[in-house]
Amino acid sequence: MQLNVLRLILVLLAGLFPAPSRACTLALGSGGTLGLSMDGTVLGSQESVGAPASLTLVTGLFDEVTISAPTLISAPAGYQQVSQVLEVAYSGLGVLSGVVQPYTGSVTQFSPGVVPLSVLNIHSRITNSAGFAAGNYAVRVVVTCS
Repeated sequence: MQLNVLRLILVLLAGLFPAPSRACTLALGSGGTLGLSMDGTVLGSQESVGAPASLTLVTGLFDEVTISAPTLISAPAGYQQVSQVLEVAYSGLGVLSGVVQPYTGSVTQFSPGVVPLSVLNIHSRITNSAGFAAGNYAVRVVVTCS
């Protein structure tokens, strides 16, 4: 009898205090634009005419956001990749204003806690002492939430 009463109390308590749910939503607002530096050695979103990618997110209490290292996914013929360095940086707006990552070539993570609708600006750049051949370039940064 006592065991059944204890089970009933535990069931009732579980109903009053449900386990926190995991909820994460990511939506790309804009893909960003790379601009060329005055000396021709940096192609990045913080250079003239460049713009960051804008990501809108909503996270739950235990969610972790992972930002990949950037990869070059397209470049024109004649571009010399030998001396290139690809990097990503990001900063949050509003509730995420405390989330700031300086430029890095590594995977990074952060746990924002419960975040209502907020924006993360993502910058990317390619530095290359050999310069850049004329044409179109594209960098990919993958953001996941789990």
